[in-house]
This record gives sequence, C-alpha cells and structure tokens, in this order.
Amino acid sequence: MNANVTGPEKFAAYQPLSMQAIEAYGGKFLVRRAQSEALEESMCPPSVVLECAD
Repeated sequence: MNANVTGPEKFAAYQPLSMQAIEAYGGKFLVRRAQSEALEESMCPPSVVLECAD
C-alpha cells in the first residue's frame, strides 16, 4: 500500500490508534523509517514494513 500524508496534524493523531490496531491483531513492525536521505536527486518517502498474522 502506498499513502501520501497531506494532513500532518491529523496523521499525528492517527498514528497511536493504528499502532494499537496492528498490535491487537498480531501484527508487528519490521521496518519503521521516518527519515531518509535523497541520493542522486531522488525522493525516498518514509517507509514501514509490517508482518501480519495469518
């Protein structure tokens, strides 16, 4: 899934709720990268990789 955050204030309020839901259903964060470094003029948005239970 790809998502673009257009309302940082609303996203900040959403983050704790999403983490609770992910953990409640057996998911766990494998990668959480909030900052990135642009190489050769490319943009690398923040990345998240989740592992979910079957």
